Amino acid sequence: MLEKEGYLIHEASSCNEATRELRGESLDLVIANLHYPTAFGLTALRAMRETYPKAKIIALSDPDSAQQIQAEIPGKLAILQKPLSANALLGSVRTLLATADLHRA
Repeated sequence: MLEKEGYLIHEASSCNEATRELRGESLDLVIANLHYPTAFGLTALRAMRETYPKAKIIALSDPDSAQQIQAEIPGKLAILQKPLSANALLGSVRTLLATADLHRA
């Protein structure tokens, strides 16, 4: 869906895979699907924030985890509750990237 809107997408199944494969790349946005509100998910988000300090983050999570994520992850961050529609995700992407120098395909 985001590729159809002109965004360049890199996919990874873990934080380690993302940082390994994207080393040296410049990212505008990280979308992280947090399966469970665990310390591991927060650790992964912190690692992405450290590796890509200028990147905005969208965390996809359950409603009960939103406050914990917001409190523990610094910087520009949006938390979207699952399940969500494609339009909600696209709207958040556009909002967060409105002032960024985009890396578009």
